[in-house]
Amino acid sequence: MGNARNSNILRPRLASAWRGFRCALRGLAADMAHHDPHDGRLRGRRGVKQRARRLAAEPLCRDCVALGLVVPAAVPDHIVPLAQGGKDEDDNIRCLCAEHHLKRTAEQFGLRYRAPVGADGWPL
Repeated sequence: MGNARNSNILRPRLASAWRGFRCALRGLAADMAHHDPHDGRLRGRRGVKQRARRLAAEPLCRDCVALGLVVPAAVPDHIVPLAQGGKDEDDNIRCLCAEHHLKRTAEQFGLRYRAPVGADGWPL
């Protein structure tokens, strides 16, 4: 009798978990429908390793170095963006700090860059 009672308690929990799992699978399938596996970009662990390798090879922001500043790089940036036909190769990468990455991305895609502003209203 104890087993029947436990199964009656667990059955709604299992059904709820299964519904959640099915919803997650549907969402994953929808995401994968929009994902192009042939876009040339590494994903997952291999992509993380590639990013770390690129940042280790160029640890300082390339634009800051040109200005005479020493700022650590935070983002490997594509010189020619993948969306504009660039390749995900090392010779198409420059490592930048977050601020220069925002500025370069805005320039490449025709957006206006907004400099961060302090509480006093002056650019930082």
